[in-house]
Amino acid sequence: FEEPRTAEPPPMTSNDRETMVRPRPEQDLGQLQLFDAVLGVLTEIAESRPVVVLLEDLHWADASTRNLLSFLLSRLRAQRLLVRAQRLLVVGSYREEDVHRRHPLRGVLSELVRLATVERVDLHPFGAADARRFVEALADEPLPSDVVADIVSRSEGNPFFAEELLATKTECNDLPAGLAEVLLSRLERLSPDARRVARVISVANEPVMHAALAEVSGLGELELDDALREAVQHHVLVVLSDGSYTFRHALLQEAVYGDLLPGERSRTHAAYAARIKARPQGRGHDAKLAYHSMQSSDLVTALPALLRAMDEAEKLGAPGSALQHVEQALSIWDAVGVADRPADFDELRLLYEASYFAGTSGEPERAVAFARSASQSLTPDIPTDRAAKVWRRLADALLALEGTLEEAVAAIDRAWDLVKDTEPSAARAWVLASRAGFLRILEEPEAALDSAHMAVSDAQAVGAAGAEASALVTLGTLADSRGDAAEAREWLRKAERKARDAGALNTEIRAIYFLALSYDDEAAFTEALAHAARGVARAEESGLSWSSFGLELRARHLMLRYLTGDWPDESAGRAGRGVSSAVAARIQAIWSLFVVARGRFDEGAKLLGGLRQHWTADMQIPLSAGAAGIELAYWRGDHAEAVRRAEDLIGWLERIESGLLAGIRVATLGVTAAAALAAGARVHGDQAAAD
Repeated sequence: FEEPRTAEPPPMTSNDRETMVRPRPEQDLGQLQLFDAVLGVLTEIAESRPVVVLLEDLHWADASTRNLLSFLLSRLRAQRLLVRAQRLLVVGSYREEDVHRRHPLRGVLSELVRLATVERVDLHPFGAADARRFVEALADEPLPSDVVADIVSRSEGNPFFAEELLATKTECNDLPAGLAEVLLSRLERLSPDARRVARVISVANEPVMHAALAEVSGLGELELDDALREAVQHHVLVVLSDGSYTFRHALLQEAVYGDLLPGERSRTHAAYAARIKARPQGRGHDAKLAYHSMQSSDLVTALPALLRAMDEAEKLGAPGSALQHVEQALSIWDAVGVADRPADFDELRLLYEASYFAGTSGEPERAVAFARSASQSLTPDIPTDRAAKVWRRLADALLALEGTLEEAVAAIDRAWDLVKDTEPSAARAWVLASRAGFLRILEEPEAALDSAHMAVSDAQAVGAAGAEASALVTLGTLADSRGDAAEAREWLRKAERKARDAGALNTEIRAIYFLALSYDDEAAFTEALAHAARGVARAEESGLSWSSFGLELRARHLMLRYLTGDWPDESAGRAGRGVSSAVAARIQAIWSLFVVARGRFDEGAKLLGGLRQHWTADMQIPLSAGAAGIELAYWRGDHAEAVRRAEDLIGWLERIESGLLAGIRVATLGVTAAAALAAGARVHGDQAAAD
């Protein structure tokens, strides 16, 4: 029989070794005399002035420092009569995650908290709002909202982590080397098995159940239990309520994953992929399979999994996730053999889907790029209806950008040329509906009306309810342009109902937007605000908050709240993660009006400075940000600067389009500043300047 082997003890740390060394009696006496002298000096100074002793990073303190801390705090009670008004304060700080169960500081802390003179203060991580303010205050210049959101998310409220990530700014995909070293040092005190478990969990990219760890790590049950217990006790891992394991901090997971060798990383991803293929995971199964298959270079498995994940993400109202999946599918399309590609997909469809999801997730520039690629890949053998659908996608995508109307009109004309001589079909009905909208923008109401009615007729003939609803929206906007608000609202409400019944979410949101705008144009702000709020809620629940009309509804709703005095909290001024800088600027420009009106002038000036570069992206950005800039100068008392800014903005608007009604408000602000400037000149007796 083989004798059972005793388990090897985990490697001792410096703290462990330190606790095994006992000082000699003469050392004890000498240390006590030194501590008493330190206390005497501090007490003497405290008789004439307040004294604060700050001991930072006690988790790294040696035995002598810990003993000094215990001595001082235990003697403070006896010294209270001598130290008038308790003018001696000892403050110690330590990182709780570094004080594991066997750490020598743990025993000292348990003794100290029982002393009447000791108060324990827990410094909790920043909440999301405080972390955002912290990052924005540290930044030298305005940061893109995505960068701020990424730092806030990854730092998880830790100010040190946030500051280190901020140092890399927009290049913060990889951890700074110094921060990675600090994080990885926490693993050095673990045993080899515990470090192996940590590496396996880092690859999962999500909390991991015990059974999965047992299969992927290759450790025996007892070894795995010991390794997990050690990692939890050393505050590397935490156990969640469902029994799964994850890292105490997300950045620690990033650091461990980044430290893996390429082969180790690929093998572990492959092991996870094999387990996922063998066991259904429920929601998110295909996304997980695609992720691990991609990372282990199993592209044949990854491609169909990505496309299934794309479909699932769309059904769940997550167009941003769907876009990520289809982009990854496009990136590996050529690397997968023809025989291994899904039969119902080709590259043209992937480009079309990518354009759609980019447009609905707040990335209009990328939506146009994908749509242009799709139109350029059209060949003569592509069916007419499908080619028309691609050109219509390009036209709709271009409409969301400033300065692309001519190209958009050319695209919808190409679509119409392809289907105008064909029998009624869903594709033809959609092209007619889109064309009607373009003709309205081009101020050709009669042609727009004819196209909308043709779209309704074709849609009813083939059962394309979504296209019919889209045409009804245009009929409503045309009625509003004629001044018949009652008819317009009747069409728009009918369009909204039909779009909802047909599941045409984008058309439904578009109908609500124009309904809110109908009331807004008549200054019926209560009704307009109610419809805008309803539209924003509908866009959010359907995952279309940052689609073209989701954005328009959000912007209109925010402006209406500004005008009516119903001012929201800070979250209303932030764009969603993943949206383009131009989309984020659209919301921040309106938010700048709130910031200035609340008297936060320095914050407003910083925000407006960052927005100037986006003026050409969308005319609504300079309208809001420019107005806020005029008001900022006015309320700071710099009326001459306010006048200059008003003139600058009016000139900018005139270069875009002469006689815009939006210029009236800008001119009013400028006149107000000019009047204040003239009044100041008269007070100082400068009539010439006043004139």
